[in-house]
Amino acid sequence: MSKNTGPDALLAELGIVEPADIRIEAIAQYCGATVVYEPLTGCEAYIAGHGNRAIITVNSRSAVNCARSLWSSSSVNQRVRGL
Repeated sequence: MSKNTGPDALLAELGIVEPADIRIEAIAQYCGATVVYEPLTGCEAYIAGHGNRAIITVNSRSAVNCARSLWSSSSVNQRVRGL
């Protein structure tokens, strides 16, 4: 993965062209991020990052979690905060 790859470039690099192709755990592994599942209020997921580390927290109560690794980028609320 290139340093500072934007989301569109990352999706293209991974060959992801449709939302159905997105597998959050596979993308996270490729980027060196960690995925955790916890109950969230007000969003379905968020990303917390600092330096070259990131944690993606996914709402464990989400109906979409039946697939657990399938997410549309339009349904993810991203917030960056220090770790």
